Amino acid sequence: MSDVAAADTGVEVNQQLGVDPAAATPAPVAEQPADPWASYSEEVEWEDGQKYKVPPPLKSGVLREADYRKKTQEIAEQRRQYEEQTKQFTERQQLFQKHVGEIVQIQSMNEQLAEYQKVDWNAWAQSDPAAAQRAQVQMNALMMKRQGLQESLRQKIENDARTEAEERAKRRAALERELPLKVSGWNSELDKKLREFAKERGVKPEYLDSIDDASTWSILHDAYTHRQSLAKAVEPPKGPSAQPVPKVTGKTPAAKDLNDPDLSPEEFAKIRNAQDPRIPAKYRKAS
Repeated sequence: MSDVAAADTGVEVNQQLGVDPAAATPAPVAEQPADPWASYSEEVEWEDGQKYKVPPPLKSGVLREADYRKKTQEIAEQRRQYEEQTKQFTERQQLFQKHVGEIVQIQSMNEQLAEYQKVDWNAWAQSDPAAAQRAQVQMNALMMKRQGLQESLRQKIENDARTEAEERAKRRAALERELPLKVSGWNSELDKKLREFAKERGVKPEYLDSIDDASTWSILHDAYTHRQSLAKAVEPPKGPSAQPVPKVTGKTPAAKDLNDPDLSPEEFAKIRNAQDPRIPAKYRKAS
């Protein structure tokens, strides 16, 4: 049997059985939805050290953010190092100015001793033993003098540091006694709030620690309370609660007069008596 004949036979059978050829055709298989995570194909490392997959368009943005954060941290570290170096330089300058005499003498002795280190002592002792011996005695005396001067300078520096620490402790104790008198409601919690307030405006904690004047803290407290007042002023005012509007059930009836055709005899007499000036008010009947 040919393919055409077979096809015709199949159509006849379907028609006899009442089967719709279109309905008999199997429905196409529905396509599975795409994997929602398929686009997250790029791997990046976040600030917590963990690696995450993100869509390709976001990778460059994440990397830029990480690079910006890294550079910001590097700049902050460089600034910290610069400030530390500046502080050390200032301290050395203050130390030099206070003990300039001893420091200059020690530096001069170092230069003289450096010259002795260049001497060929064996050759000098063979050519002129007495002169070489005198030079060695002078060198040893100079070394001992330098050592004594260095020890004296070290003790002075330690005494200065100890005195400064004691004075700082005294000023801090006086400040703690004066603060409750200068700043209303002073306590550890308020101290923390003022420090946070100052830090938000770029004031370094080291500077706050160095403040031993209660008036300065009072000014900082005034600025803090003023800022708090401004924050409250911008808040929307709380108005009175809304009251329900009374409902009007109907119109107030108009006053009747003697010309009203709907007046009853009683109403007519009542209105007539009220209008009659000859009838004293005390004799009129109450409505």
